[in-house]
Amino acid sequence: MIKSEINSIFPTPIYMSKLDRELTSLELKFVDKNKKDFYKNDGNITSNNNYILNEKPFLNLKKELNLRVKDYFEKVISATDAITPYITQSWLNYTETNQYHHKHAHPNSLVSGVFYINCHKELDKIKFFNDGYKTIKPEIKD
Repeated sequence: MIKSEINSIFPTPIYMSKLDRELTSLELKFVDKNKKDFYKNDGNITSNNNYILNEKPFLNLKKELNLRVKDYFEKVISATDAITPYITQSWLNYTETNQYHHKHAHPNSLVSGVFYINCHKELDKIKFFNDGYKTIKPEIKD
């Protein structure tokens, strides 16, 4: 038997976490309400509001998601500077049966995230592509 070791030379960390609670009826009603104010995307629709987590019904959700962003940043990015990451923009995407979310990138973002509100575990998937897209890189400690 050959003794060997495999190392990741260009790893792409993917952080996954579950919310410790169900969405409230107020939050779910807010999601439904915003479906009326949208623009057509390539494959689905997107809310016109690009700061959806700043709305009152989502303030607690934003706090919980920011905790996960900070956790990811500490565990994966491990920056040397006293950097406190936070969510800047946020919106809702609505994707119905036989629709999709288009391939895209988030320029000027160090971390991007997706929070699924209502999806089918086996049918709804996210795909990542390595097209040479580069983000800014802070100096790291570990």
